[in-house]
Amino acid sequence: MYYTGSHILNAGFLYKRNAFHYYGFKPAEFNLPVNDSLKKATLQKYQTLDVTASVKSDYNEKDKWHHGADFNFYNLKNSQIVENALSFNAFVKKDINITRKIEDEKIILEAQAKYYNNPVFSKLKDAGLYSIKPQLSFLMNQYALNLGLNATVQSDDMGYIFFFPVLEGKIAIAQNVLSLYGSFTGNVERNNIRTLFEENPFIIANFDSLQFTKNKVVFSGGIKGNIASALSFNICGRFIESENMPFFINDTGSTFNQFNLIYDDVTTTGVYADFSFQASEKFMFMLKGAFNHYVMGTEAQPWHKPQISGSLLVTYCLVDKINIKSEIFAQDNSFAKVYNISSSAFEAKTINGFADINIGLEYLYNKKISAFLNFNNIAGQRYYQWYNYPSQRFHVLGGLTYAF
Repeated sequence: MYYTGSHILNAGFLYKRNAFHYYGFKPAEFNLPVNDSLKKATLQKYQTLDVTASVKSDYNEKDKWHHGADFNFYNLKNSQIVENALSFNAFVKKDINITRKIEDEKIILEAQAKYYNNPVFSKLKDAGLYSIKPQLSFLMNQYALNLGLNATVQSDDMGYIFFFPVLEGKIAIAQNVLSLYGSFTGNVERNNIRTLFEENPFIIANFDSLQFTKNKVVFSGGIKGNIASALSFNICGRFIESENMPFFINDTGSTFNQFNLIYDDVTTTGVYADFSFQASEKFMFMLKGAFNHYVMGTEAQPWHKPQISGSLLVTYCLVDKINIKSEIFAQDNSFAKVYNISSSAFEAKTINGFADINIGLEYLYNKKISAFLNFNNIAGQRYYQWYNYPSQRFHVLGGLTYAF
């Protein structure tokens, strides 16, 4: 970070390398010998390079045009595909005086551009998303209101423009303690290889196409607060109408039981809640939970998506520089779309829900160097998040981190 006196500048660089095997199949069923050639054939290596930069004004004067922008480029590649992505976000805002009865009024303009390119061995077309959001913001006593319009252009082999409302409101019931909030809007998202791989690393290496997901209606509202600076919480309900929502299904055309995508129009009704409690300087816990009900358009089930999921994270400082943390996470049943050879038809297979617990130790040598040791799947269970891909039983992972 660099401060010029009127602007804050940031830049960053990140490199990741992920390696894994497609192990969700039985070699004997395909008459495949278990040898080094098979291990090499099932191995996938993904490398990701990220470059980021940002600038933001730091003015004290309200009558100035406050502004900011950030830029991100990433390159993701393996032996079969390359994905390049550019994104640019910018905003300007300024205090205005429409009426004297409102203490704080602002005009805001936000712009965003995203471009995706898959140049090597790919059937994917270049794609872009471009949006502009003019808004007016009002603050009066305990009431806050944001009104605007989101104009989004979707571009691949054809171009489309969509308009969504931007309506956000907040009521402070008790100052800095309790507030109600709500919003009504919509958006368009481009499904890309990076986000899909981060959710499910066992996807096929080369897609024939990747669709845009249009969230026609996104309505949310909830309550959040802080009590005595120790307990904070957020409880939120949401309703979303989506076109072309992606789901992972087992690819019947691949030998190694990889996952492809299928799309459906879906209505999602859900509730999310999180609670954080800081009992002392040494002890903290965070509880999260989510419930989502999916109404499918044509598909029988929301493949590989559970209705209920939750987690509990507890951290405790044993002694100076040594922290211990424990996480319990769980989800209920989900479903996989599996092809039945006998009936020559697809059917829904139940993936049983599970609960798991991990324990980790962290040693903070200084602000830049630390070491960690994680004990995962303490109960040693064999459960499934993805169909035919059993989790590892009890295992230990350790390492060092260095920040610069």
